[in-house]
Amino acid sequence: MTIRIGEQGSDHIIIEPSARTDSAAFSADIFLRCMPWTGHFPAQFQLGELSRFGKDLEHLNQGLKCTAVLRPGEPYLVMTFAAEREGKMHVMGAATHQPGARTRVEFEFTISQSELPHIISALLAADRMD
Repeated sequence: MTIRIGEQGSDHIIIEPSARTDSAAFSADIFLRCMPWTGHFPAQFQLGELSRFGKDLEHLNQGLKCTAVLRPGEPYLVMTFAAEREGKMHVMGAATHQPGARTRVEFEFTISQSELPHIISALLAADRMD
């Protein structure tokens, strides 16, 4: 299951879960494009981290929260979604190839709120990968 945040031809982040590393974690490939910068790096997530973020985004989409935050235990990728006016979502965050590394990429871009159901569905499915 590929998780795409943003449009393929524009600013976006793609999370491609690849394999379980143990019963509680899985590895993923992260692709980042924020004009004109692009990057790719491997990451790991604990089971439940992406689905919790998906549930947080559900509450944001329903207007129950103003922001949704992905802050995994191993912070390869951290993100915040914030509701804006006129059906837009502001996405901001940082990516690093190694937790604790001083080298990191910070990003910001805007997506349509209409993209959230697809993103939420993909995040909720991430824990069910085999």
